[in-house]
Amino acid sequence: MTDAEAAAAIAARLEPGESLLWSQAAPSGALAEEAAPLLAFTIVWNVFVWAAAWIAIRDRSVKEGLRDSPTPVVVLVIFVLVGLFLLYGSATTFGSAWSTSYGLTDRRVIIAREAPFRATHSYGPAAFARMEVREGDIWFDYGDSGKHGPRNRERLRSVPEPEALAARIRAALASEAEQAAEPAP
Repeated sequence: MTDAEAAAAIAARLEPGESLLWSQAAPSGALAEEAAPLLAFTIVWNVFVWAAAWIAIRDRSVKEGLRDSPTPVVVLVIFVLVGLFLLYGSATTFGSAWSTSYGLTDRRVIIAREAPFRATHSYGPAAFARMEVREGDIWFDYGDSGKHGPRNRERLRSVPEPEALAARIRAALASEAEQAAEPAP
């Protein structure tokens, strides 16, 4: 994805009256590199589980053993289902590496993914209350989902001049937070 395509993807997600201040295509290499180990593991997992299932199906002792106990087949079916779920998730994450874009508006930060499924993740001023720059990435919290403990983390990967962008995010979202805090007339 080019930066022009990223700008178009973010612009398509703007709300009425919202202004795009900055956009960039996410670094596909860095995102793919992050997702590759899990994808490799799930491929190996699936090969192993499908091979075990094939051997079990062909082995007469399992067919005959089903009359005594279906446990081996039930366990294999569970492992097959877990493997397919993991493969789907890791392949989707790996595939989205080439279609992710970042955008900063006057109201929020947007992380948009176009493929394999279109998704939009928006983060307002509260998410950037605890923002930090580390190794070229901008890390921020987006609250307690109740699933993963008190802190959920997201990041903008390998952005150019991360300190300057972090300052720009603070400035843009601080004005939005101030507007939200003002009482309605």
